[in-house]
Amino acid sequence: AEYMGVRWSISNPFLMHPTALLFLNKLGITSEQEISSLAHDLPTITKLQTALLATFAFENLSLCWTSCKQEVSLDINKILTKLLLHNRGGFCYELNGAFAWLLRALGFPVKLVPCRVWRNPFGYALPRTHTALIVTIRDATGAHQLDYFCDIGRPLAERDPLPLNRIPDFDSPKFFRLVEEPSRESSGILPPDFNTLTQNGQRWRLYDQVSSLPDPTCKVPSSDFYPYEMIDPVPEPNGKFILPILEIQDASDLTLDSFAEMSLYHQTNPQSSFQKGLVCSKLIGETRLTLASGIWAGSGYDDGKIRLFRREHPTAPREVVFEFDPKDTDKIEKVLWEMLQINASYVITETVSLE
Repeated sequence: AEYMGVRWSISNPFLMHPTALLFLNKLGITSEQEISSLAHDLPTITKLQTALLATFAFENLSLCWTSCKQEVSLDINKILTKLLLHNRGGFCYELNGAFAWLLRALGFPVKLVPCRVWRNPFGYALPRTHTALIVTIRDATGAHQLDYFCDIGRPLAERDPLPLNRIPDFDSPKFFRLVEEPSRESSGILPPDFNTLTQNGQRWRLYDQVSSLPDPTCKVPSSDFYPYEMIDPVPEPNGKFILPILEIQDASDLTLDSFAEMSLYHQTNPQSSFQKGLVCSKLIGETRLTLASGIWAGSGYDDGKIRLFRREHPTAPREVVFEFDPKDTDKIEKVLWEMLQINASYVITETVSLE
């Protein structure tokens, strides 16, 4: 890579883009030795993804919290200003857009790809309502290139990058597999011109494997907007249930501007999940804390209150830590700051040129 006419690499932090250094410092990667140890390999992108999940919250405060309500921009300078200088998070376009910027600054081949998540009972959501990354690395021998899926833009985003293997790893809790192009009836509402395919009429789909499902007769709160209780799948031969999570629509590399229409949809359309409640979710050590209301809080919590949920590890049940009346803004903003390190008390007005 090049900055101001000077070639630099991960191995020489002093010739690195200054914003990349600021970004790494924000992630807790501060020493020359730590930065120099970063390489174009799986341990490095795993380290970065885990650090990003622990540093930046998945949140929609700019869309629904009065103190900091403002238009969400897809300009990378505004995104980096918001994340790096103002103790804020964002939704998928912001978080994964910033992740892609950092990886490119470190010399990784990265694709920003359009995705859509599973939304029961309607099937997959509208095209480009989510974005994630495909990162290419070398294997341990250096002889082969491997593609990994990275995503920090969901409430229960995976802590580790996931391999895009043509042969699914059924021993792994979550895995990708190539599937044939689904019928319109089974894939939700699609526009007439929706014909982008991953490759040869196939798409990458991410699945989760679980040993059992909640009793469908019970009202079970959804798992951070992952409503198992609304799914009625058939068990696989290994006795486990395969549950859909998301679909990569197209493996082409897109710019952030390509998601402008769907970003506006999330910010203005009452049908968007981001208009149906507040969410602020962050990984604190092994524990995930989620402040949520409405659809993000899950079934059984539709009384209008805002609750702070705690999940000790990915498969643990959620616990309610606090609950608030939405009018208790001071208490809610105190929890956001003290427990999630989010400053939601003001609107960000400046943009710093960081790219």
